[in-house]
Amino acid sequence: MTLITILVSLLIERYVHRLEDYRHVNWINSYVNWACAKMVNVKWADGPVCVIMLIAPILIIISVISYFLHDIHSFFSFLFGIFILSYSIGPKRMHEQVQDFIASRKQGDNEGALLHLGNVLDDDIPSNETLLILKLNKEIFIQTSRRLLSVLFWFAILGPIGAALFRLACVIQEEKTRTQDESEFALAAIRLQYILHWIPSRLTALSYAISGSFVHAQECWRETGENNTSTDKNNDILTCIGLSAAQTGAATEEDKKDILDIDSVNESLKLCMRSIMVWVTIIAVMTLAGWMT
Repeated sequence: MTLITILVSLLIERYVHRLEDYRHVNWINSYVNWACAKMVNVKWADGPVCVIMLIAPILIIISVISYFLHDIHSFFSFLFGIFILSYSIGPKRMHEQVQDFIASRKQGDNEGALLHLGNVLDDDIPSNETLLILKLNKEIFIQTSRRLLSVLFWFAILGPIGAALFRLACVIQEEKTRTQDESEFALAAIRLQYILHWIPSRLTALSYAISGSFVHAQECWRETGENNTSTDKNNDILTCIGLSAAQTGAATEEDKKDILDIDSVNESLKLCMRSIMVWVTIIAVMTLAGWMT
């Protein structure tokens, strides 16, 4: 049933247009801000305890609904699983937005291209063309994991609760990072997202290596593990392995000798699509082997 739910959700993601219009996640931040304001004077409720107290009720509600629907008929539970998984993916369709950017750029519509790019790159857009393409390539590899593959991973492990948990953690972490919140609650939320992303990010990186140049990816992975002192190693591994596996060049912000062009973005998208197929194949094999229901 897990495999069928994932396949149906991926088909919905692929063929149902304007799906992001129905994935409203602003209510999560509104709920978090309201709850934090209510507990502002409760010292013991700050940090990890507060994060758990806020996320747990939502997960309990999902669990109860899923249980009662399954008790009525497993088909209703199946439909509920599709709904939760489809809602947890995204919320924006990054691949479609990037393709719109490429189409606008090739048509000479730079203003339209930057508009599409603004939906993918949340922070400042580099003025240098090479750095812009490099940053977009990196974001493709990161967001393929955060918006899709990590959600599939936690759904396969914990069902609808797992998918919802990861999306909740990402939404809260992104908001706290955007507002540069340095409270104990914000730090705990960021740590939770990092922990939840740790395993699926490395599995995603491995799928990039399998789907692209494994030799280049292996060498890069080893160097990343030895020299990485970043606070977010998950993203660094995804970008390093992704760029190496796609062989889109070794351009960095310090080294602009390797010029990246718009075709490298297409290569990154293709690599991510092959990685998704790798994930679906592995889940299918595990289901047929009886390791996953």
